[in-house]
Amino acid sequence: MKLLSAVARFYLDENVSGALVAMLLALGYDAVSTAQLNRKGATDVSQLMFAARNGRVLITYDADHFDLLHEAWRTFSREWGVDQRALHPGILALPDPGGLSIVDAARLVAELIQSGEPVENRLLVWKRATGWREIVR
Repeated sequence: MKLLSAVARFYLDENVSGALVAMLLALGYDAVSTAQLNRKGATDVSQLMFAARNGRVLITYDADHFDLLHEAWRTFSREWGVDQRALHPGILALPDPGGLSIVDAARLVAELIQSGEPVENRLLVWKRATGWREIVR
């Protein structure tokens, strides 16, 4: 794989393999995991808040867990008239570990970031049949 410049910072949810951190680091990205930061067992709400506060795109295997949180984040921000500070860096949901190799997962994330496709304040889910798709309610 080609070495990429660090254009995004990633925070991997506790269910995501630490091997993906190593692959993203090898590609030149800034990536950390919940295990490295002693955040295993934190709630999904806490994980998303941590990622947002630290300017990191959250990578997870649990699209369903973060779908409702993402929708609440966007809806409440609009309802309460909160400005741009309410944006989160983005959530990327990959298929569970059996559905995609770590090398392929790193490649897909890197290709998405390289494409220039905005991820900020979006929940993007990758599926073999459709590629990256935004979850919008």
